[in-house]
Amino acid sequence: MDKKLVYPIIGFVIVIAIIAILFLQAGSTNTTTQGGLQISNFQFSEVTSGPEKLHIITVEKSITFEGPVTKPTPCHTLEAAYKTEGSNVIVNITAKGGSGFCIQVIKDTFYKGSFDYTGNLTSVTINYGSQELASAKL
Repeated sequence: MDKKLVYPIIGFVIVIAIIAILFLQAGSTNTTTQGGLQISNFQFSEVTSGPEKLHIITVEKSITFEGPVTKPTPCHTLEAAYKTEGSNVIVNITAKGGSGFCIQVIKDTFYKGSFDYTGNLTSVTINYGSQELASAKL
C-alpha cells in the first residue's frame, strides 16, 4: 500500500469512530434505567406563571409537575435533576446563583417539569434545596 494513503485512511477511521461514539452517547443522555423503571424525556424550566401550589399530574406513563418556589434573588436560575431509587423518582430543584450584583426581591418563581416512564413507578417526590415540597404515591 502506498505510504501517502496510510495516514489519510487512519485519519478517516478515527473520525468515523469519534462520530460513532458521540452518536451513541447523544442517544442515551436523556434516559435512565434502574430495576425495570426507565425514565426518558426529562424536561424542566422556569415559566412566567403557574399554580399557587405544587401539582403533580399523571397521564398514562407521563408525569408533569409544576408550582412555585422562592429564589434567593431574581438573578438565580432554577435547575433540576432527577434520580431513581428503586421504583421511586426524586426530582431535586436547586437555585443556581447568577453573576454580578443582584438586589434581593422575595417573590415566587414558577417552574414546570415533566418526564415519561416505563416500568413500575410507585412514587414521585419533588424537593427544593433540602426541603421536600411534595410526594405523590401512584
